[in-house]
Amino acid sequence: MRWFRYFLPFLILVSLAPSAHSQYVFLDANGDGVNNSSDQLPASGPVDLDIWFVTDHNRDGSPATCVTDPSAPLTINTYEIVLRVLNGHVAFGPMRNWLPFTTDPVRIASRGDTTGTTIYHNGYGAPDIFPPGRYRVATLTVEVIDGEPSLVFLGYNPVEATDLTAFGTQCSGINEDNTAVLREEFHDASGIGRPVAEAGGPYYGVVDQDVRLIGNGSAAPDGHPLDFAWSFDDGGSAAGSIVMHAFATIGAHTATLTVSSDSGSDDDVATVEIADRHRPIAVARGPYHGEPGLPILFDGSVSYDPDGDPLSYAWTFGDGGAASGAFPQHIYPSDGTFAVVLTVGDGVYTASDETIATITTVVPPENHPPVADAGGPYAGIVNRWIQLDATKSSDPDDNFLNVRWIFGDGKAGYGIAPVHAYDAAGSYTAVVHVDDGIAFATAQAPVTIESAFLATAFLDGQNDVVNVDDPAEFLFVRFEPSDGAFPSGEVDPEAVMLRVTTFDGGSIDVPADGSAIYQDDSDQDGVIEFVARFPRARFGELLASGAIQGRTHLELLGGLYAGGGYNGPFDATFVNSSSFDLTVTPNPFNPTAHIIFHTRSNASMTARLFDIRGRRVKTILHGEPMKAGRHDLIFEARDDGGSVLASGVYFLQVSSAEGTRTGRVVVAK
Repeated sequence: MRWFRYFLPFLILVSLAPSAHSQYVFLDANGDGVNNSSDQLPASGPVDLDIWFVTDHNRDGSPATCVTDPSAPLTINTYEIVLRVLNGHVAFGPMRNWLPFTTDPVRIASRGDTTGTTIYHNGYGAPDIFPPGRYRVATLTVEVIDGEPSLVFLGYNPVEATDLTAFGTQCSGINEDNTAVLREEFHDASGIGRPVAEAGGPYYGVVDQDVRLIGNGSAAPDGHPLDFAWSFDDGGSAAGSIVMHAFATIGAHTATLTVSSDSGSDDDVATVEIADRHRPIAVARGPYHGEPGLPILFDGSVSYDPDGDPLSYAWTFGDGGAASGAFPQHIYPSDGTFAVVLTVGDGVYTASDETIATITTVVPPENHPPVADAGGPYAGIVNRWIQLDATKSSDPDDNFLNVRWIFGDGKAGYGIAPVHAYDAAGSYTAVVHVDDGIAFATAQAPVTIESAFLATAFLDGQNDVVNVDDPAEFLFVRFEPSDGAFPSGEVDPEAVMLRVTTFDGGSIDVPADGSAIYQDDSDQDGVIEFVARFPRARFGELLASGAIQGRTHLELLGGLYAGGGYNGPFDATFVNSSSFDLTVTPNPFNPTAHIIFHTRSNASMTARLFDIRGRRVKTILHGEPMKAGRHDLIFEARDDGGSVLASGVYFLQVSSAEGTRTGRVVVAK
């Protein structure tokens, strides 16, 4: 299969050249290393056919080069062939490789490619690279079953287009796949046997009209050009693989195709059935109605000719006027009923059809303005279609309404219920304009566009503390649509990532490792969750670098097949094995602040505040036992004596058996 060549080590060459010079592939039936008229298939018994690839010169002896890159050699490291049997059937196989690969070669074909009696495909390949040259690559055993078959090389298998006659090479080639393909990069190929004519057919036509005859299914095994000569039973003749011929009499005719090349000639006969011409059918449609002084459009396009001949159109309108064409217009000057006649012709026969046109002066009734209704309110997300609805708009006179929309983002649309996608989040006003041709009305509706649908995201196990030193390779995050905001079936499992908010207010994106998958309903809310995994080591790197510090805000982001995406915000605390997290918020503060920290085990805690000179000014905790988990302490900007702390920089130290953390805090004025 063609994919095999893509995995070979030299397949990194790129070229934009349009073609390459020819090389040569041929069959040898008698072992003399050449292809000529002495190479034949015996009428009975097996014969071994040697398969040769010549990559350094062409059939005429001229040098062969790589046009896409003249410096790239026409090496060979894989080869494959596609053979077609003409004028009979043969049994193929086995095929034996002779290209001296240093490792076991891979067989390119499947068994199904090599067991037919009219098409054969096979080949071998390995990483070895052989220089330009002349190579006997394989021997294929063939035995005639019936007929007088010829073997022809095909550029590709008509049953499976990825099966080729080709070889892998360091020349990039016109498809930039380092594959030289017969009929694309090279054109010299010699099979075995005489030419085979295929006249096609049977063909059908009508008298005195050209019939197209196709003989391009003919083939010459020697690969040389074919001469095509056609003869017809009415004495006519033509040359070429595809010709046109008109028969003057009704009935069965024959067309004989003779093809010839350097290796001989062959005939094939096709039948041609010629039928009589038929009269065309005229259809004037109607009846037509109009007013004096206003044009009426007439339609004769439904008229047709059974033989497919082009038609001419001639109209008379009953008031002395006439016109031609399938869609003429005519103006009647006064009221009345007029006979309209359409006559069509196919160049031999004509046919007519008659209808009427009734012309009446119309006094228009009083018009009442329409009523516009823009529907809404509407809501959606960026880059995802929403449908607007003006179907409640109406016209008191039941006139047809033209409907136009201004979407509020600089774009417009038409129709009673158009769809539109907004490319930015925000609030918009959609305005609908309806008119009945005389009067109009407008209405508007609010449109709210969010950046993404809301999802519910949380760490697997619903534990918001992440130890980055945990030996588990991955961190698992579960997510699901919030309140049915979007169908679960629209989630693209390949487009999931975590956006991590850094300590300085920036963000870092961490893509999921692999596809998200459906899992169970761990939060028991009736919605099956997706689970995405992320490399735990990445969060360890962020914690070690200081990009994240303890309590961190995250957003799970993903895409939807129908457009747009979803956003699942949540918080988590990242810790390592040697320390616990510590957060002071707000910072700066006045008059109070929260000290937030996590412990992984029960421990006694001490928390003290020092001024910039290192003097202790406040003891917040003094060896107090704390249970494992998250803690939130509130303290005032006062010292141990109750005096208000002066504004400035202080240092907070929190200690336990798990370690000591020191944080810088600022008391604001």
